[in-house]
Amino acid sequence: MITKVEIENYQSHKKSVFIFVPGVNVIIGESDSGKSAALRAIYWVASNRPLGDGFRSEWGGGTRVAVHTSEGNVIERIKAAGRNEYIINGSTIRAFGSEVPEQVLEVLKLDEASIQSQMDLPFLLATSPGETAKLLNKAASIDDIDLAISNLKSAYTKLGNSIKFNEGELQEDEEELKQYDDILEIEGKLQQLEGLEGQKREKQESLSKLKVLITNIENIEAELQKTKHVPALLKKYAPLQNKHRSLEKKRQTLSQLDRLVGGYEKAQTALRSIQTRQEGLEKEFREICPEECPLCGSPM
Repeated sequence: MITKVEIENYQSHKKSVFIFVPGVNVIIGESDSGKSAALRAIYWVASNRPLGDGFRSEWGGGTRVAVHTSEGNVIERIKAAGRNEYIINGSTIRAFGSEVPEQVLEVLKLDEASIQSQMDLPFLLATSPGETAKLLNKAASIDDIDLAISNLKSAYTKLGNSIKFNEGELQEDEEELKQYDDILEIEGKLQQLEGLEGQKREKQESLSKLKVLITNIENIEAELQKTKHVPALLKKYAPLQNKHRSLEKKRQTLSQLDRLVGGYEKAQTALRSIQTRQEGLEKEFREICPEECPLCGSPM
């Protein structure tokens, strides 16, 4: 329900406010006082008609009509310099052309059947039976029911066609699956093949280890072949070893002799040093002492 309408600069209305209450509301006034203009202002919001700027007031400024509903919604239609828009509860809608935005229709819920102008013929009395039935169906939402039934029938038909199509495809799939009836037998053979493949890998690994072992044995045998002449060499080596021990003893004896000779040479050097020192002391003594004793006159 419309509870309030604000009109600014629309035809004869410079700034008007209409308050509506539940029930029948009557707008009264003298001729050309703006009664029909108020309805046209509401119709402008509901239908975006008339187009152009012919309805705008001569006072200038932007034209604005705001419709308040009992649900708390506010729908504004504004046309001014550089502005042509709807505003629904603060949200602006632009670029809608000559049509009414869907959001406005959903909130306002008004159309041409809801508004009758001053010069219109009596409602439903001047229309054809078909148009009258159409309007009544629309008012009672019967046309929505008819549309829903039509959509349901269409959906049912599509569903039936889809079921038939799917049944045909299912039958084709079943025929195609028959060629795979032996799939279980093939799967069993594949499992056996996988088992044999595993045994083959194990035997190949064992064979590789045996090859490595054989190669090692062959290398050891080759090394043993190289050592066959060792016993003969050991027999020849025994006399040499005895001679080596004899030479080692002689070397040790010679080393001892070298140490003795070295000690003797050191003793000779020390002895010569002592003799030299003795001679020096004797010389000093002769220089100090006279040749005769000063007491007895005997030679010194």
